[in-house]
Amino acid sequence: NARGIGICVIGNFEEAPPSKAQLNSLKALVKVLSIRHRITPEKFMGHAAVKTTACPGKHFPLNEVRQVISETDH
Repeated sequence: NARGIGICVIGNFEEAPPSKAQLNSLKALVKVLSIRHRITPEKFMGHAAVKTTACPGKHFPLNEVRQVISETDH
């Protein structure tokens, strides 16, 4: 949409964390998108920050993924 980029990672992260392969792919995608669209760590958020939901789940390492943005040059 005009204000955000939605990324879907398949799984129920209320029950278990994403796989290592899922995390590696997600981090690579987030890194590219953050550079291309000048996304800062503060603007990277989980679904629950936008809508009342348990998504992305208690086992989802949101801050670990956000860290990838902190490591990129904008």
